Order: sequence, then structure tokens, then C-alpha cells
Amino acid sequence: VSEHGADRFDGNTVGEEYRRGCRVAALMPRDMLGDAATLGDGRIVGGAGYTELCGEANIDNVVVAQSYRAQGIGQALLQALIAHGEARRITAFTLEVRVSNAAAIHMYEKFSFSSEGIRPGFYERPREDAVIMWRRQDKI
Repeated sequence: VSEHGADRFDGNTVGEEYRRGCRVAALMPRDMLGDAATLGDGRIVGGAGYTELCGEANIDNVVVAQSYRAQGIGQALLQALIAHGEARRITAFTLEVRVSNAAAIHMYEKFSFSSEGIRPGFYERPREDAVIMWRRQDKI
């Protein structure tokens, strides 16, 4: 679902911190992602994480290894992420997604996210605009 590959994850990465530029964010603990992120042999094929601030969550990443996409893993990760946040009383979730990533946009819309703007030139390699999406508890 993400343009970032899950190949940087190894069997011990989920639950630890990872660096993305100069920002540090915590990934969902492996036990909370459960079967959504791991195969029977323990290989991690995806991950998800958010940064919480004042009752809102910025979804930093939902990532599935390319060879495992279109199998419902991204949806399961997103569902686990939202459930985790709601248990912490988060009432709104936001994220950015490439304007060209129709599959991800469709998935987010299935989870009641809606487009609320465009962030010009947000992505690099290649340079591309981002759709800003929100899921607000009071609008579900």
C-alpha cells in the first residue's frame, strides 16, 4: 500500500523505533498486528504506525511488501492501527498518500477517510503531490 518497501523490516523490527528522515516514530507492537503482518514462518511482510498528538493520530506509514500486496494485508494493518488508536481514545486520524496511489486511496475511503486537501510536492523520488485524508469519529 505504501511506496516504501517492507524489505527493511526484519523479524525483530516491528515494535522498535525506525528513522524516517529526522522524524522518529514507533511502529505498532508486533503482538498487536498479529497475523496481519507476519507469515506462518515468522517473516514480517508489513507494518503500520502512527504519531499521536492531542487526541489525533497522524498515520506515518502503512507498508506491505510488494509481493504481498492486494491480499488484504494493508486493510488488516489499517484496521488494527485504527482499533489501537480508538482504544487510546483517538478521535481523528490523518494521513498523506500519493495522488497516483489509487489502490491506497480506495482502501482508505473504505475505512471512512475522506480527502480534505492536496499537499503540493510532498513526495520526492518521484516528486508528486499528496492527498490529505482524514477520518473523524464525529463523521463516521
